[in-house]
This record gives sequence, structure tokens and C-alpha cells, in this order.
Amino acid sequence: MKLLNKTSLFFIVVISYFSWFFNPAYSQEKEPEKVGVGLYLNNIANIDLSENTFVADFYVWFKWKGSLDPSKTFEFTNSYEKWALTQTPAYEEPKLLPDGSKYQIYRVEGKFVCKFDLHAYPLDVQALNIEIEDGKYHSKDMVYYIDNKDSDFEKEIKVPGWRITDLTASTFIYDYKTNFGDNTRDMQFEKYSRFKYTADISRPQLLFLFKNILPIFIVLISVFTVFYIHPFYIEVRSGIIITALLSAVALQITASSDLGAVGYMVLIDKIYNLSYVVTLLALIETVVAIGYKDIGVVEKAIRIDRMSFKILGLGSIISTILIIFDR
Repeated sequence: MKLLNKTSLFFIVVISYFSWFFNPAYSQEKEPEKVGVGLYLNNIANIDLSENTFVADFYVWFKWKGSLDPSKTFEFTNSYEKWALTQTPAYEEPKLLPDGSKYQIYRVEGKFVCKFDLHAYPLDVQALNIEIEDGKYHSKDMVYYIDNKDSDFEKEIKVPGWRITDLTASTFIYDYKTNFGDNTRDMQFEKYSRFKYTADISRPQLLFLFKNILPIFIVLISVFTVFYIHPFYIEVRSGIIITALLSAVALQITASSDLGAVGYMVLIDKIYNLSYVVTLLALIETVVAIGYKDIGVVEKAIRIDRMSFKILGLGSIISTILIIFDR
């Protein structure tokens, strides 16, 4: 009986010890302080596709209850020309709210970097990001959470050539995977909480279809008219095709002038390349038709013209639709 009592007492002590050791309330691992971040967007301007930048004007605020002051150590990870970035606090020292939270708000104006995806240009949808990270405290010390209740944007924002379709905010832990050359630093702690505010913008698609694609279709229609010009008029047919080709080149240069150096083919390039192929085929067909005319087979030359008009016309329409929907 005494042995049983000693054994029971031993197990009770062991279980009590492990219960205490693994209890979060008694854990030596300190929970990171939570900081609420919210953002109110005032304006977006100067969206520059060639430099991958945009200008934003907004308010950003922080709410927290711990001893840390994240309003003095935050930084924008995608700011451009930091010397031109202005961030003005509303209070000299954080304001104390009725619930015991500390509060600070900044008015920020500056230029930000955003890697634009232009594969679907000019029918592209872009995401303008503003990213905030604490420059001092690791994620083990402090993490952001989203203050969604009051985050919003100014309804009167007008972005020329664009419209705002959606606004989202997110938080995540960014792992740098480096000790930045300091061997005394533990890489497992080089993780920082990051807040990202995203404004999705898109172009008025009908406007840009008419503005960028209608001109090239007019050029192609002028090319198709050669199939109804008699093969006797060699100079007229060849003159129309060469003029159309030069016009297409000029239109493409104009349409791509805002893009800068892009290392891949965008939607508008594919459409113009299609127009070059159609124009080249029309030129080849003209040479063939004139050859039949020269040997006296005029009727066959005219039949080839009519057949080429149907094939190239239908092929151009179908190919353009496929290119647009496959963007």
C-alpha cells in the first residue's frame, strides 16, 4: 500500500511538472506584441509604367498596448526616392485611447515602386502595393494585424486612364534568410512582420479597345481593299499595302511609347505582329495575282483575290479574338 502511494505521488509530481512547463501561461517564450495597422487612401497619381512607379497620398495609423513604439520604427519597403518621402505624425507623442491603447497616425506622400505586369497591355489589371515593415523589431517581438474597421479610400479619387476596382490589406511574416553579414545574428530571427495594402486598378476596356485596336483594324481594312482592285492596277495595289505597313509600324510605336523597356511581348505587340503577317500575305498574294494577269489568266487572278479576301479576313478576326481572350 505504501509502495502504491509513493508510485502515485511520483506520477502526480511528474505530471504536474510537465503541465506547468508546457502551459503557455508559464512559458518563458514571450508572445509578440500585436500592433493594429490601418490605411486611408487619399489619392493616386503619376502611374509610370516605364519606371514601375506611382505616387500615393494616404494616412496610416498604428494602435498598440505594449511597451514598444512601432510608430517610430516602421518603414516602407517599396518606397522610391526615400529622401522625397514625407511622413508627418499627427501627435508629438502617441495618443492614449479610452481602451488603454496607444495611437499614432501619419500623413504620407511619396513615390512607390511596383513591378507592373504588362503582358495584357492595354487591357491589363494592375495591383498598386504599399508595404510597411518594422525596421527594428523581429516578428518574435512584434506582429501587425489589420485594422479593417476604418480602413478605406477617398471616393472622389480620379486616376486618369484607370479606375479602382478593389482594395485589400494583408499581413504576413517576411523571412530575409540572411544574417546580413553579422555572424553573431541568429538567422531564425531575421523574420519581420509586414503589412501590405493593395489597390487593384484597371483600364476602361472599351475605351482602350477603340483607342488602340480600332486604328490597326482600319489599316487592315485598307489592306483588304486591294483584293477588289483589278490586277491591272499594280501601282495602286502595291502602294496601298506599303502605306498600310508603314502606318502599322507608326501606330505600334505610338501605342508602346508609355511602356519603356519591356523584356517580353505584350498583347498590343501580338496584335500588331498579326497585322504585319496579314499585310505580308496580302503583298505576296498581289504578286501572284499580277503574275496570272501577265500570262493572260485574269479570271483566275480575280478568283484568287476573292478567296484571299475571305481567308485572310476571317483568319484576322478569329486570330485577334483568340489573342485577346488568351491574354
